[in-house]
Amino acid sequence: MLSIIACPGGDDESGGWDHVSVHAWIQYPGMADHHSFVPSWEEMSYVKDLFWDAHECVVQFHPPKSVYVNINVNVLHLWMDTRTPFRLPPTDCV
Repeated sequence: MLSIIACPGGDDESGGWDHVSVHAWIQYPGMADHHSFVPSWEEMSYVKDLFWDAHECVVQFHPPKSVYVNINVNVLHLWMDTRTPFRLPPTDCV
């Protein structure tokens, strides 16, 4: 299962950033608790395709430690700047 929270970036509060948080988990039959884990590349790609078009560049950031926030270790985030296209490295490097 994937739990997803999506926030569009069309307002001033978001700063122009589309943002999607993704949490992966599984609940075993007969158990009240669930097991949480970091989403896989395939799961994150699936979520990217749910919210953005194939031609749009969406990123995951590794910010400087000085501004790093980690509320849940098993949640990953996708971001897209709706105001400025993201510059990509050379195609043969990606």
